[in-house]
Amino acid sequence: MAAEFFRWEFATAVAGIGLGVNPFDEPNVTESKRNTSKALDIFSREGKLPHVEPAATRGALRIYTQSDGHGQPRGQGDLVGALREHIARAPAAGYFQIGAYFAPTAERTLALRGLQASLRDGTAKASTLGYGPRFLHSTGQLHKGGAPLGCFIQLTTGHPDDLPIPGRKESFGTLIDAQARGDLEALGAHDLPALRLDLGDDVEAGLTELGVVLREALS
Repeated sequence: MAAEFFRWEFATAVAGIGLGVNPFDEPNVTESKRNTSKALDIFSREGKLPHVEPAATRGALRIYTQSDGHGQPRGQGDLVGALREHIARAPAAGYFQIGAYFAPTAERTLALRGLQASLRDGTAKASTLGYGPRFLHSTGQLHKGGAPLGCFIQLTTGHPDDLPIPGRKESFGTLIDAQARGDLEALGAHDLPALRLDLGDDVEAGLTELGVVLREALS
């Protein structure tokens, strides 16, 4: 097994050199990390992450548009309209990426797969799915450093059962929120269509409601 790991790691490095890509560098992953550190520095000084007003709301759902508010909001006030306009911004030969910043469960993955299929079938474009922050260290580099073809939907939640990080001012919930914001800012810096959609404290109920909203936006 170890030999197979080495074989394909070596093959990846050789292919990268052949393509003119540094296989040992992830500059755009570092970009997101820097943005996360900046957000946590603000939290350390002020006791909270920067407040951002949602561009649109519906029930527990909240949409925060392009670069987490650092730009002109689209679809002001109308959540279905904001999502519909965002979907329309996907490049003609592009793809959608759903980044879910919450703990995975079988039920949540099934619901996310449903959203992924709705996007694929409703737009005739490829749709990918990843749980954050772990996907940032794999496909995250492709999203920001690859061809500018992605249209990104970031899903975040509240943290009713949050836990402190020993020796740190921020909690685990604050850390993952900062990571989500950091990546959204990095996507925006590359002029990629991206929005953050917060599901509220009840992830399952939020995913159900989002499924309804997405079907309306695609109709």
